Amino acid sequence: ANTDFTWEEIKTQKKNLKIGDVDSSIHYIKKRLLNVGLLVNDNINDTFDIALQKSVEIFQKHVSYYPSGIIDAM
Repeated sequence: ANTDFTWEEIKTQKKNLKIGDVDSSIHYIKKRLLNVGLLVNDNINDTFDIALQKSVEIFQKHVSYYPSGIIDAM
């Protein structure tokens, strides 16, 4: 898995994304996390689900952020 987390910014319609949100950017976020082995399933769609929340928490821990499971401007 690629562990270089220097990525191009993904634009979102909302300031914060959390479980239950639907946004076209979520599809791209899930693909990125899947490509680096951090997404726990391959359900790639526009809905922020529990699998994405868990993957975001893992990513946040990996880069020494508080593991909130919420996607926001870092």
